[in-house]
Amino acid sequence: MARREVSFWIVFALAGILATALGAKLFSSPTLRVYLDLVNYGLTVAGFFILWYQVRQARSAAEAARDATQRALDALAERVTIADLSRMKVKFHRAQDALRVGKLEIALLVLQDLRSEVSQLRSRRGFGIAVRQAAITGIISSLRRSLEVVERTLSDPATPMPPRLIATLGEHVGTLTEWGEELQFNVDGGVPAYD
Repeated sequence: MARREVSFWIVFALAGILATALGAKLFSSPTLRVYLDLVNYGLTVAGFFILWYQVRQARSAAEAARDATQRALDALAERVTIADLSRMKVKFHRAQDALRVGKLEIALLVLQDLRSEVSQLRSRRGFGIAVRQAAITGIISSLRRSLEVVERTLSDPATPMPPRLIATLGEHVGTLTEWGEELQFNVDGGVPAYD
């Protein structure tokens, strides 16, 4: 590309020198002044084509920069989503640990945070497909039921804690892990499962 551009500028410079010499000859000879308008027209057309060529190159460069920027933004959004999924997995583990040792207040706060964070996944790139939307809805419903159980147990300590509750939270960790791996390693043949 650089070699072609250098040769283009050499041809342009030689044409300019030739046009200047021809213009000086035509301008100095009164009988040849009729051709001066023709040379001016030719230079105008040549200038237009040079401008058109430069604008086309600038447009191509701008489109390439826009595409590169979009790819960088997509990669950044993907990495942020992977980090958020990882953080949610840690919170699920924290809720499980709190439930195991009977710290229901901590479990309640963590589950409330998780419910809002999982809900935000709906708008993330790659989570708009129907299968993932249904899975997100299922996790949110499960978290809502878990919150109700924890709240009932807090208000009435005689209410037993269902043993399945901790296992359900573990299943959600598995789902989040699967999604994070799909995003990170592009499991679907090198192409992320985007909307």
